[in-house]
Amino acid sequence: MNNRGRYPSVLGRGRGANTNPRFQSRPEQPQYAQRNLVQNHHHFQQQQHHHHHLRNQLPGGNDSTVVDEVEKTVQSEAVDSSSQDWKARLKMPPSDTRYKTEDVTATKGNEFEDYFLKRELLMGIYEKGFERPSPIQEESIPIALTGSDILSRAKNGTGKTAAFCILALEKIDQDNNVIQG
Repeated sequence: MNNRGRYPSVLGRGRGANTNPRFQSRPEQPQYAQRNLVQNHHHFQQQQHHHHHLRNQLPGGNDSTVVDEVEKTVQSEAVDSSSQDWKARLKMPPSDTRYKTEDVTATKGNEFEDYFLKRELLMGIYEKGFERPSPIQEESIPIALTGSDILSRAKNGTGKTAAFCILALEKIDQDNNVIQG
């Protein structure tokens, strides 16, 4: 029995042998190198001075007026996004006029808003062209929102991946800047 393909070669520290005769491996380098902290601190101070210089050149004179203008803009956008006509302002793609089979159209009549998803997520769903949940989405989204695991099986193109992505995006906390799972 030939074990050549079954076990890794002894050459190359278990990574398999390279069959290229002209291959030259690089000398091993430490994975974590200590940086020169004094140089980095000096570079950081230069960047701060440069940004301070640019900040003083902003129109409007001083920092407080610029900050006030930014706050007003943010507040006006917050008021706009809290109004009920957010759906009317979306940039909707053209409707899909292709023939739809029963495994996509046999829904219970639910809407994405019925699942109390975040408004930003709903806006993204509608702007990507999803009008209402498919049958697999109607069955899986409410159960998964309760924290239960789901095992689903459906034909291609029925919305399984979209259901998974919608649930994953709903659980993300944008204020928590870490990997979330």
